[in-house]
Amino acid sequence: MKAFQKWLLALAVTGLVVGVFVSLSRADLAPAWMLALPLGVILTGLFLVTLLLQNEVTKFDAEERLKIEQAKRHRFSGFDTPKAVVGRNSVLVAEMK
Repeated sequence: MKAFQKWLLALAVTGLVVGVFVSLSRADLAPAWMLALPLGVILTGLFLVTLLLQNEVTKFDAEERLKIEQAKRHRFSGFDTPKAVVGRNSVLVAEMK
């Protein structure tokens, strides 16, 4: 698990515990504390989504890295640096160098 997933899990569990405690307690707490349970559920869902997509992201990164390496190997050598300028303004470009 990555650090982001660990933080998300910790926040989700904290939100759920606080939300259940506030819901079941008979103490006179501020109504804003009732938001802890829905927040914990939302964070739990986000954690589960990141956990499910973790392997897919790893595969995607590997595929993209492979594509970039192949593109670097098969780059057309004519695009590197032009040695001569051909066209109407070739005299001006050659003189500026």
